[in-house]
Amino acid sequence: MKNIDLAKKIKELRSRKGMSQDELAEKSQLSLRTIQRIEGGVTEARGDTLQRLAKALNVTPDELIDWTESEDRGFLVVLNLSALSFVAFPILGIVVPLALWMLKKDKIKYINETGKRLLNFQISWCILVMFFSIFPIVT
Repeated sequence: MKNIDLAKKIKELRSRKGMSQDELAEKSQLSLRTIQRIEGGVTEARGDTLQRLAKALNVTPDELIDWTESEDRGFLVVLNLSALSFVAFPILGIVVPLALWMLKKDKIKYINETGKRLLNFQISWCILVMFFSIFPIVT
């Protein structure tokens, strides 16, 4: 989440409750400068600071932070193309897509379904290739 989004949300909630920055600082037990930096988008509230702000504004931390997934079809294409890394070394066809999937698994729509299907195919393909390498078909 961008600092600007969080800053707007906190400023909007503070204004809606009729609080000044000084009152919010006092109620949340944070410094006025910290409140100014957060609302200005200079720093992002994390951990304890976020919990204190949420408590002072009578909301949950989840209401302050937007946890929505973005839609990035470009990354899904890269994920699918990463399966071609098996050309360099067969196990890379599993490792590279797995690493990319784990990196973005909760941040992009449809990545879980795509990643699971892709890895299922890659693992099945590797097992099949190893089986026929060990036990070649004798005709």
